[in-house]
Amino acid sequence: MRAHAQDASEHNTLTQQEKENGWELLFNGQTTDGWRGYNKESFPDEGWTVENGTLMIQGSDGGVSGSGGDIVTAETYDDFILKLE
Repeated sequence: MRAHAQDASEHNTLTQQEKENGWELLFNGQTTDGWRGYNKESFPDEGWTVENGTLMIQGSDGGVSGSGGDIVTAETYDDFILKLE
């Protein structure tokens, strides 16, 4: 739960120095660009949404989700550092 009204997508940016150091954003906080369904060519048409700068999957009441499924980055990465906030 967020305790303030600041738009979360504001955090999904890189400084010029981060860009120069080779950092890449995996999620821009606004769209599903750069993501696709697992073993699929495109992002799922349903089951996932972008809300307040966050990728959200629709609930399934504890069962396996019938819509959306797993997502992965469109690009393949190796030998990387993953930084999450």
